[in-house]
Amino acid sequence: MEKLWSANQLGDHSPEALICTVGLYNTIHFSWRARDEHRKVLMGDLELQREEGAEKCENIIWHTERGSKTRSGVKEFTVERYFNS
Repeated sequence: MEKLWSANQLGDHSPEALICTVGLYNTIHFSWRARDEHRKVLMGDLELQREEGAEKCENIIWHTERGSKTRSGVKEFTVERYFNS
């Protein structure tokens, strides 16, 4: 990871680097492996929720899963899945 950042392959300094960075973090945090899983996400599928308190906490709520090779897209769990941002 450090080599990718230091070689400017990741970051927000160019469109290509930004796309690579977003793709990498989506893969790490949401377990999206293939391009189609990234492409299927629509506005409203993810929501940034801020919690006020002693420490500010931000969570990404994944509302809609559109399916993949290993997941059908049917909500197989009853609780929303939270991801720390």
